[in-house]
Amino acid sequence: MQLPGDPRIDAIAEALLADPGDDRDLEAWAGELRISERTITRAFRSSTGLSFAHWRQALRIHRGLAMLAEGLEVHAVSDQLGYGHPSTFIAAFRRVMGTTPGAYADQP
Repeated sequence: MQLPGDPRIDAIAEALLADPGDDRDLEAWAGELRISERTITRAFRSSTGLSFAHWRQALRIHRGLAMLAEGLEVHAVSDQLGYGHPSTFIAAFRRVMGTTPGAYADQP
C-alpha cells in the first residue's frame, strides 16, 4: 500500500505500514501529532477515500494476504496484525475478501 500523500497523516501511515499491529486509536494519534481527530478523519477520507479505520483494516488484510501466502497460520497472522483473537481477524478478512482466510489459502 502507498502513503496517503497528505503530510498531516503520512506519519500515521508510515507507522502502520511498518507495524500493522500498532493499535493506537485516533485519540492517541491526534495527541501524538498534535492535530484533531476530526482533521485525521477528514485527511484520510480525502486522501484515500476511506476512513482511518477502514484504511487500517485494508492495510491489515493486505498484509495478511501476503503472510498467508508465505504459509503462516491464521493465529500467527492475527497476532502479528494486532487482532485480539483469530476470530476477529477471520471476521475482518471475510468482510473484505468475501471468504475466510482458510478457504482463501486453499484456493489453487
